[in-house]
Amino acid sequence: MNQKLRNLVYTAMLMALCCVATLVIKIPTVTGGYLNAGDIVVVLAALLAGPLYGGVAAGFGSGLADVISGYMSYAPGTLVVKGCAAVVAALIFRACRKKSFDQTVSHRLFVNVHRRNTSVVLVIVLRLTDITYHRNV
Repeated sequence: MNQKLRNLVYTAMLMALCCVATLVIKIPTVTGGYLNAGDIVVVLAALLAGPLYGGVAAGFGSGLADVISGYMSYAPGTLVVKGCAAVVAALIFRACRKKSFDQTVSHRLFVNVHRRNTSVVLVIVLRLTDITYHRNV
């Protein structure tokens, strides 16, 4: 299969998965918004497809879910925020995978701490954007 066609198919599948995960699993929050499983797919798209295709899949999949669920005015913001979150996650994954790191105990410890802090920051950013962008108006 042609590599461009393969990337297109993977992107479309991840986009659909992101949209469905966002629409199907909704957990209401106290602030009037909701949490969803779409954020898991955002990071999964970044890991599997890389920054460009993962960002496109995450952004458009989450934006499409907003359009379908009636939050049309939030779709452009969601597209940008979720796309950027996927790009940042993909770049972090790539940086942590590089083999040029010296495999000493101190470097392993630094990478593990950096991964955990980055994950916490990404989760906090994604939670805040969900609560901010998905309030019932």
